[in-house]
Amino acid sequence: SSAHTGCVRDAMSTTPTHTQEVDAHLQTILEAKASLPPAEVRCIRLSEIDSLSPEERKKSKVAHFVRHGHGLHNQRAAEAGHGCTCKEGNCPYSSEGILDAALVESGLQQARDLAPQTQSLKVQLMCVSPMRRALQTAALGFPKEEKTVPWIAYEELREQYGAHVCDKRRPVSEIKQDFPHIDFSLVPENDELWTPEREDKRSVGLRCREFVRLLATRPETEVGVVTHSALLLTLFNTAVITEDPFLLSWFATGEMRSVVLVFP
Repeated sequence: SSAHTGCVRDAMSTTPTHTQEVDAHLQTILEAKASLPPAEVRCIRLSEIDSLSPEERKKSKVAHFVRHGHGLHNQRAAEAGHGCTCKEGNCPYSSEGILDAALVESGLQQARDLAPQTQSLKVQLMCVSPMRRALQTAALGFPKEEKTVPWIAYEELREQYGAHVCDKRRPVSEIKQDFPHIDFSLVPENDELWTPEREDKRSVGLRCREFVRLLATRPETEVGVVTHSALLLTLFNTAVITEDPFLLSWFATGEMRSVVLVFP
């Protein structure tokens, strides 16, 4: 199916610890959803686009959502055998040298493996998180788009921030040296979002809504979106209307899902 791209699963994805972490994310997301206004944008798999009426087609955009490849923080969590342990100390997501975590070799390969799959897409705009692991994934996964379409970094697409050092962003002046083709004009020079406390899921949900709203204002009809796992889980569970269990589930590292967003 064009909705799902094969990928290497997270090193922890089949462990009970990882399952508990995903379940905890989902629980806080669904609690946050209750305090958010109902979503208005419908979301279906790209493979189901023929089910739309001509009117719906006119109001829709194709979006290829990608989670970044395996990062240093994912590797550290797999090595530790657990996810966040901020309360107990020694959290792998705040370990040494992990600020704005980069991809490890397996993650770089996952990103390269996306390129043959994105080759036939007709992407007109790339929307990227300004975090290093997402930028690396986008650059390697969408190489033909580098010189042919606009690339815009959105703070709205950042991972749930705060507490974890891996989710703290480098200054824009430093990032731009590595990714000169990306427009960072919407991103402040320094990280003004990160705090010692973890961002709550309602805030993540509001950022997801804002990104979907921004997307609605763009003229492009097919876009690539490279971002993060908790952000994607929140977006599909709170910011769009879908009952598809596949779309509502956790993204693996390096995974792409192609969908149609039908705007009201």
